[in-house]
Amino acid sequence: MPFNQAIFSTSALDGATIVSITGEIDIGNKEQLELALHKGIAQAPRTLVANLLDVTYADSTCIHALHHAQRTAERMNKSMMLVIKKDGGLQRILQMAGLFQFFSICHSLDDTFDGKTDGKPTSE
Repeated sequence: MPFNQAIFSTSALDGATIVSITGEIDIGNKEQLELALHKGIAQAPRTLVANLLDVTYADSTCIHALHHAQRTAERMNKSMMLVIKKDGGLQRILQMAGLFQFFSICHSLDDTFDGKTDGKPTSE
């Protein structure tokens, strides 16, 4: 995969829309990320799952896009869950930014459907 590239794919499972992202996310593909997340929210019957397990790099634009998508999902009476590596870079970034508790966070796709979350969304 060339530098600064990401692959976005969408699937459905158990009443959720899953947006899976592979590669690096930064300002160069921020618009693609936002579009994928917002399309996922629109398609999701109840829940959008952002599968970020294969993201190798993310900067603040990724965090901003995720935060914005979370707020959009809430306005549409839907939920959003993040699937990230336990103790990985995204988890550390979310914790440093004070946003870890804002998201429902799981560490595997199986956990999203078993209700095993680390973060618990709080209203801001």
